[in-house]
Amino acid sequence: MIILDSVRPAIDLLLKLSAELFVRYIANCVLLMNMIQVVHLMRRFPKQDVANVDLDRRRLKYLSENIAQDISIQSKIRYW
Repeated sequence: MIILDSVRPAIDLLLKLSAELFVRYIANCVLLMNMIQVVHLMRRFPKQDVANVDLDRRRLKYLSENIAQDISIQSKIRYW
């Protein structure tokens, strides 16, 4: 979900912040990203959907794509 080109200027800014501000900034970013993911998940899979095999497959596919994307982003960030 994070565009890597926009992360670099944020990292440069964070290096200039104090440790307390840095932790608060990261906590806010994580909270915001989690809220966005929950809203996206609830829109794709509303509670009114009938539970069946197709819905389970869609959910698994969605989760696997998100995990693959997270792993890809983490591996790119580690090599900075």
